[in-house]
Amino acid sequence: MNETQIDSSALAPGQAVDQAFEVARAAYEEAMREHGLLSSTIALISGYAASNIAALRAEDGA
Repeated sequence: MNETQIDSSALAPGQAVDQAFEVARAAYEEAMREHGLLSSTIALISGYAASNIAALRAEDGA
């Protein structure tokens, strides 16, 4: 397993999904930073995304 892979065998249900969301969030934030977006804009967009994910998970009963 390389450093970008996640070993989810020891995680409780839902933790693997949470970890995947965190990896994706970090990757997108870094891409936005590299593109030159301001830190406040990145934080705002990340907040919108987190709210959207929370709403989707609530709909699914997660």
